[in-house]
Amino acid sequence: MESEELIDEIGAIDVIFPNCVSKIKPSLYHVKVPQNEDISFDLNFPPNYPETKPKIETIKSAVPDLQDIRYFRSRLESLLDQVFVEQNVCLFEFISEVNNTVEELEAEWDQRNQHLKENSEPPEDDTDVRISAISSQLQNSTINSSGSNGKMVKQDNDNDHLKGWFISEPVVDRKSTFIGYSRAVHSEKEVFDCINELKLDRKIAKSNHVMTAYRIQAENGIRYKDCDDDGETAAGSRLLHLLDIIDAWNVVVVVVRWFGGLHIGPDRFKHINSTAREALVKGNLVEDNKRKTKKKKC
Repeated sequence: MESEELIDEIGAIDVIFPNCVSKIKPSLYHVKVPQNEDISFDLNFPPNYPETKPKIETIKSAVPDLQDIRYFRSRLESLLDQVFVEQNVCLFEFISEVNNTVEELEAEWDQRNQHLKENSEPPEDDTDVRISAISSQLQNSTINSSGSNGKMVKQDNDNDHLKGWFISEPVVDRKSTFIGYSRAVHSEKEVFDCINELKLDRKIAKSNHVMTAYRIQAENGIRYKDCDDDGETAAGSRLLHLLDIIDAWNVVVVVVRWFGGLHIGPDRFKHINSTAREALVKGNLVEDNKRKTKKKKC
């Protein structure tokens, strides 16, 4: 028997990616990769999904570069391990990651072929001191954001722009830095005011992407939700999907990225998701949903 979470998730995905997922039989689904429909695979969902991750079954590909199915399967299984978190649905994020991975693999093969032609050594990935310094400064600047009485390291008022925000630890990967921010809000005006205030922080003002998502439930019962990629394609919708999954209301979540010059592929979405989730947890903005989930499974 299929779980309610799976049925709801399939319905939501059909709105975002029409005809992408089709049912073969109970718990077994055929998935076409969006924008790459020549590539498809079957996923088998266990009865207790999302407590247990699904299993990748048959993989089909009409793309010449993906004829090495064993290698492609290993990449898919690695992606599934990355996106799966116990008790959280993962199909939407997994499909998006697979789509991005196909593009990354095509670029990867092009680079390898070019390298073989040139017969030269690839450039070494030197340490980016600038990004490391930014990460260190960001950690220092967020120490007092919770209103502690510790000594101020900076003589400016940048911390005022961070007041009221719950902040994740920085994640640094191949010269890019990601930090998540979250806070409770109760109107769209408050959302926009808070985001605009956050952007006044000097370090955030120097970032490349400020990705946002929010969900508001007004006293009159009207609900509002929206997101913004800020140039990081599909990032805003992923943040909004995270809020949908945990059923968080009256909250805004922001992830800021400082790009270090190296493309990191689908790993960027893993960092966006993890920093956003950490910021939400720090603000106890997912606690009520966790309680409801536990009650539902009892």
